[in-house]
Amino acid sequence: MISHITIKDFAIIDSISLDFHRGLHILTGETGAGKSILIEAISLALGSRADTAYVQTGKEKAVIELTVETEEEDVFDMLQENGLEVTKTIQITRELHAGGKSVCRINGDMVSVSYLNKLCKKIADIHGQYDHQSLLNSENHLKIVDNFDVPLTEPIKDQVRDHYQSYISTKTRLESLIKSQAESLRKRDFMQFELDEIEGARVTIGEDEELSQQLLLLQNHETIFDNLSTIYELIYEKAPSCQDDLGRSVRLFQDIQTFSPEIQALSDDVSDCYYKLEDLQAIIRKAKDSISFSPEILNETVERIDVIDRLKRKYGGSIEAILAYAADLHDSLLKIDHKDQLSAELSAELIRIEKALKESSDQLSELRKQNAIRMEKMINIELEELNFKDASLSVSFLNSVLSSEPRYTETGVDRVEFL
Repeated sequence: MISHITIKDFAIIDSISLDFHRGLHILTGETGAGKSILIEAISLALGSRADTAYVQTGKEKAVIELTVETEEEDVFDMLQENGLEVTKTIQITRELHAGGKSVCRINGDMVSVSYLNKLCKKIADIHGQYDHQSLLNSENHLKIVDNFDVPLTEPIKDQVRDHYQSYISTKTRLESLIKSQAESLRKRDFMQFELDEIEGARVTIGEDEELSQQLLLLQNHETIFDNLSTIYELIYEKAPSCQDDLGRSVRLFQDIQTFSPEIQALSDDVSDCYYKLEDLQAIIRKAKDSISFSPEILNETVERIDVIDRLKRKYGGSIEAILAYAADLHDSLLKIDHKDQLSAELSAELIRIEKALKESSDQLSELRKQNAIRMEKMINIELEELNFKDASLSVSFLNSVLSSEPRYTETGVDRVEFL
């Protein structure tokens, strides 16, 4: 609401300052008393086009200041978006210079005329005799009825909005499910083929590395066997063998180890090497004897590697990726197989939500009608007191539930028009 107006050097007004309080204010006067001049000044402050003819002759400029009290979130959002101070009390200043310059300020900060006009459309309406009026726009009538008693309507409006959002979300999911079912069935056979191929291969994590190691051993089995045999012969079988020479060295060290701590330490180290070599004898022999070659095993290993490499190329480059893809296929097939069940569940859920939406919408309609009856009565009393003897207001409700499929909205099913 506008709580204060100051006007200086505007048309026939030298200086005027008015305070307003919450409620209805009426300025009366005969033709030529200056009522329209006051409205022009307010319109100018609210962002209308400037006309330098309104600046008093001999004066440098005309100044109009409005103090506005508001709690509209739309207004706060516009102030914040443009880097202006967000306050419930807004000071609007419009200066009209005789030279044609126009200056607009909000809380002391300069703004453009277009921004001022856009902001003030959310603050005040100027209703001229032939002007477009938001009061005559039936799209605003429902909001006016709801705002007549906010504590009465707001809780049920929240319910309607929540139910409507759930209704639209569930309906969209159901429609999408039905639409995708045909396409899903076409894809199912191919997805099942891919899953059967992966599961039939029975790949395991790390198997490719084990196969590569096995192939390396098979391809080089002759070299490995020959080298291990030679190593075993040199250490244990050749006369004298490496083990024999090392044993003799141990005995020689034992004869002199008591002569100094250094020789004792060397004797211990050589003895450790001898016993370590003894421990290795069985291990080296076992490794040598385990080397065998089978053309069948080589072929099987190569074929298995080829199978895994082919799966890698098709499904992600690694065994981990192959198994993850198979898990996704499995989940997707389950979803396809359960779409009929899911469709039935969503249909039942949609019926339940629609019932709740209808009940809350009907309840909201009843509350609005109560508001409308009270509002009609109070406004008609005001009209009579203002001597509009033949004027009356009635609120017409046009419920959109006109068929078996009601047109629900976030605000319910009502369309309201003031007659």
